[in-house]
Amino acid sequence: MSISEVWNVIRRQWIAVTIVFVIGLLVIVRYEITAKDSYTGTAHVLLVTQPGSHDSTVSISDLPTVATSTIVLERVRHALNLPITLMQLKSHVSAKVVARSSIMEITYRDPSEALAIGIPNAVADNLSQYFSEISADSYTRNVTNLTEALAQQGNKIAELNKRLAHAVRSEPFVITEKSADDVTERLDSLETQRALAEAEATGNAAIADTTAPSAGLSKLARHEILEGDRRYKALSESSARDFAQLSTDRAGYTENFPGLAGEEEKVDREQSALDGESQRALEDPDRFSPSEAATQASHERQLAILTGAQSRVAKLDELIAQEKARLTDLPGTGLMVATLRAQRDDAQLDYNALSSRRAAALANRAEAFTLGSIQVLDRAISAGTTIGSNRPIIAFVMTLLLCAVATGIAYLIDAIDPRIRRAAQVEAMYGRPVIADIGSRVA
Repeated sequence: MSISEVWNVIRRQWIAVTIVFVIGLLVIVRYEITAKDSYTGTAHVLLVTQPGSHDSTVSISDLPTVATSTIVLERVRHALNLPITLMQLKSHVSAKVVARSSIMEITYRDPSEALAIGIPNAVADNLSQYFSEISADSYTRNVTNLTEALAQQGNKIAELNKRLAHAVRSEPFVITEKSADDVTERLDSLETQRALAEAEATGNAAIADTTAPSAGLSKLARHEILEGDRRYKALSESSARDFAQLSTDRAGYTENFPGLAGEEEKVDREQSALDGESQRALEDPDRFSPSEAATQASHERQLAILTGAQSRVAKLDELIAQEKARLTDLPGTGLMVATLRAQRDDAQLDYNALSSRRAAALANRAEAFTLGSIQVLDRAISAGTTIGSNRPIIAFVMTLLLCAVATGIAYLIDAIDPRIRRAAQVEAMYGRPVIADIGSRVA
């Protein structure tokens, strides 16, 4: 078909072509207005497996499903605090295995360049972590259970050791083979000590009796008290002087001397007053006599020694009673300690067995980790635009497609039109060639 024929068809169906062009141009303009930049980031991970491993968890064909699983994507959403739903995240994440290799690429498309870079990396990291978890999940549970059992067994051993230590501290003799002999020997020693302590207490009591102060004051104490009283001493000195003067006057004068009677009366008054001061000084509660104080202090010290000796006797009586009770309860106590020791030894054996099993479980888990792991091979460090920057090219392509669609629709409408418009139609109907046409409407 020549260009002129195409032009004639378009010209005949210009209304349909115009409508298609107008609608198409509106679509293109709307796209140009609403189209936004879209960025795509890609990260690559590598499945590393141990040679000869047949672990089903390391199948490369399962990785795309695991990478886009809700568990991994939910972890990514929480890790990055994404303000989108899980289904929105899942619809923009894609993962595929590079042809016949152990490398898988993870792609994410988003209007945000930062998210287009960060999300594929986060998916790769969380995939690696989750893959390690599911590869050794059963071993990890086994290790956890054994660790808890080991801790419980350790607590049980600690409790048994505490009870055993308390029993041994309270009954130290049950740890020997001659427990009864040891208790009896200790009982004899305590009774001997008690006899000595009682004899010492008796002697101290006798000494305390001898050091007890007398009911009244001694002459020395009376002298010390009176010598220490200022009023008594001053009056005594005045009375002595007056008495000496009276004696002198008596020696020098006869009894008819008129001053002697007054002096004798004065001396008698002073002596009476001196007796009163003596009584007052001796009955004063604040009086002090060094000899009396020394006697009282010596007596109190002796009483303290006596009290200590009596307390020692009482304590020894208590210890003797305890030892006698221990001697009676010794068979039962020894059985209790032996039972505790047996329980502690059994618990220790169980603890050692659990410890060995846990070590084996840890080794199995470490081996399971080596069966397969996900390594981040290539992190997304930049994102390429997929739509926004190609708007002019896309608009040009859409325009070409619009022209093709418009032409096709014109031909379709022209084909179903029953009117005869072309010379070829006449020739087809009559089987004769058209020699000439008249007018410009028939080609």
